[in-house]
Amino acid sequence: MQIIYIHHGFIDKSTPHSQQKPLHKLGKKDAKLVAELLNIFQTQSNSIKAIYSSPYLRCEQTAKIANKHLKLDIVYDDRLNEIEKTETLVDLYARTREFMADIVHKYDKKDSVVCVTSGLNIVPFIFLSYNLPMHNDMPTIGVPSCSPIVLTIDKENFVVEGDAKL
Repeated sequence: MQIIYIHHGFIDKSTPHSQQKPLHKLGKKDAKLVAELLNIFQTQSNSIKAIYSSPYLRCEQTAKIANKHLKLDIVYDDRLNEIEKTETLVDLYARTREFMADIVHKYDKKDSVVCVTSGLNIVPFIFLSYNLPMHNDMPTIGVPSCSPIVLTIDKENFVVEGDAKL
């Protein structure tokens, strides 16, 4: 199966830092481009079955705009929130692993789902896609705003419990 990871669009930096930061007009424009890309992907494969999003405003707005042509229900899931102040990367990894396990078991290997979340969340998505163990000393990976990244998940070998073995 495929997960189409999308980092939310560029945020309006004039607003105070919070989970409810809205998209900047550039972020909205970028999300419209992602909507066009998803439409092309869907036209070619007809495989996108769902859109999942963090409930943070910037993710919600990105998901709604990206859903323009797909017209799917958007499922909001707190496990797609960015790393919380009290969390470590390993905590984020565990939360993401739980989310991805639910997705992997729910959909067929030919299906694709869209996940709209924050930039740092790409780290556990990549590590889980390759069954790599996560640890707190891993460098963070930056992802440009509104970047769609297609990750292929091997349903038969997806590690659900505990850390993967190298």
